[in-house]
Amino acid sequence: TPVEVTVMEAKPTTAPMAVDGIGHVYALRTVSVRSQVDGVLKKTFFKEGDLVREGQPLVLIDPDSYKAKLDEAISTLARDRVTAAQAKRDWLRYKDLVAQAVISQLDYEQKRTAYEQDVEQVRVDEASVADARVNLGYCSINAPCTGVAGLQQYKTGNLIKSTDYIIVTINQIEPINVQFSVDEKYLPDICSYAAK
Repeated sequence: TPVEVTVMEAKPTTAPMAVDGIGHVYALRTVSVRSQVDGVLKKTFFKEGDLVREGQPLVLIDPDSYKAKLDEAISTLARDRVTAAQAKRDWLRYKDLVAQAVISQLDYEQKRTAYEQDVEQVRVDEASVADARVNLGYCSINAPCTGVAGLQQYKTGNLIKSTDYIIVTINQIEPINVQFSVDEKYLPDICSYAAK
């Protein structure tokens, strides 16, 4: 079904009332950028006062140690997957042997338990890989919004800690907020025109 549209012609007109007042301009949003990992600030991709776009790289914290931790976690996961696969083969072989009464039920249960432990260890390793991948991702800090970069508190070469103060503040100025204060004596007239 067609949507009903109301059209009005835009034309200049004189405002019914002009009031002088003091206006304050302030950012729509102010974001304090902090690090979520510890490390040396390796690169800075902006200058103070630059207009940065959302998603634009701001700084890079040295990722080498986090890359090494990810590589280690991936290797541990691969090793434990192989161990779990062997434990499964042993368990299945013992399953046949216990059915033939060649081995004891206790030996069979030990193999099954070993396999289950190895499967759980693989799950722990998968979580370690995911955690290491997240921490490596935190080494690259991008602009959370489009705005003007303020004073950079930490310069390239500084050691950054996740508990430290703000690296830089981004002030979103498009759109921008303006707040006006007017004399109280004009308020009744402003309210009456606003109601119309």
